[in-house]
This record gives sequence, C-alpha cells and structure tokens, in this order.
Amino acid sequence: MPPKPKPDPKQIFLDVIQTKIVHAKWAGSPHEAFKNLANSSKGDAGEEFLAKYATALGFAVETSGGRLGDWDVKIEKSRYEVKLATEDISGAFQFNHIRYDSKYDYLICIGVTPNGIEFGIWTKGQVAEGEAGSLVSMGKNQNSSFKLTKRVGLLTDIGQLEKELNRLKKIELKKATKKVVAPRKMLAKKAAVKKAVLRKMSPGEATPKER
Repeated sequence: MPPKPKPDPKQIFLDVIQTKIVHAKWAGSPHEAFKNLANSSKGDAGEEFLAKYATALGFAVETSGGRLGDWDVKIEKSRYEVKLATEDISGAFQFNHIRYDSKYDYLICIGVTPNGIEFGIWTKGQVAEGEAGSLVSMGKNQNSSFKLTKRVGLLTDIGQLEKELNRLKKIELKKATKKVVAPRKMLAKKAAVKKAVLRKMSPGEATPKER
C-alpha cells in the first residue's frame, strides 16, 4: 500500500476560512451587513429590533436590561425570550440556547434571510411539549440548553407580528379576567348559601358557625 499522504495544514486552514465566508446568496443583499455581525451582536440586535418594532406598533414594551435575566423583552404584561438566527447554507434557521427552566411566558424565534424576516411564537408550555419543533441538546449529556431548527418559509412573515401580538394580548387579558372573576363568583356563591341557610333557620337558632 502506498504511504498515506500527510495532511496539508495550509489546505485545512483554507477550508476552514471557506466555511466562514458569507455565502453568495447574502452578497449584495439588504441584510448582508447583519450576516457579518458577531453572534452576540446579532442576539442583541434581535432584542432591540423586537422592542423597537413592538413600541412602534403601539404596544407597551419593557426590556430586561441585561443578558442574565430569564426574559429579554416584555410586551404588555407578557415576558418574551428572544432567539434570533440567520439562514444557513442549507436553508434553515438554527435557534440556539433555548431553555426550559427560564421564567418567560413566550419564546419568539426571529429568522433573518438575505431579503426578509420571519418569526414564530410559542408558549413555554408548547416549547416543553415539542409543539415548536424537536429540540436537540446543545451538548453531550446536557439537558439545560437546546437547539431548535426551522426551515426557511415555515415561519410567519414579520409583517404579521402586530396581528399575532394582539391575539396573544387578548388571550392574556382573558386569563387575567378569569383570575379576578373566579374568586368573586366563589364569594358570591358562599354568600348565597349562607343567606339560604339563614332563611331556613327558626328565630333564635344558632348558625352552623356559632355552634
């Protein structure tokens, strides 16, 4: 057998560089500059974009003010965990570091293509139940941080964000109303029962509590 050729370090280095070059589909596109940002800067830009856009749409917005919190942006009274990814060479978005243990209400994934922006929103419960998609662990024997892969075109165009935020706002308002109404109904029911008991009692008879 002929001797195995030695690996060429220069060629290996060039191969690595090639994987880091912006794919041709991004060249000259409106979002080429964004593609070239560092990953941490992309994440920050995603949070700022959501906060500014939601504010411009007329929603009450609050930001967490740092990376160590359990949520990134609060819209109305709902806490959103924001994940952003750019389209990769295979035509998919890779949303990284999704967690189950963080205290957020909704996960919003924002996908950026060379010419467009897409998004998807799921409750924390839906994420845990796999309704957002299959989550893959980010590391061996690691169960705290996961990756969600979504194909380009399967998310919703960013122009529909206002409609979706309004829909979620109505859902949260109904939940809040139920929390207020339920105790009131219970108190009213107890008062009605007590009133009925008093009607049946003979004059001078002690109430159940007094006994």
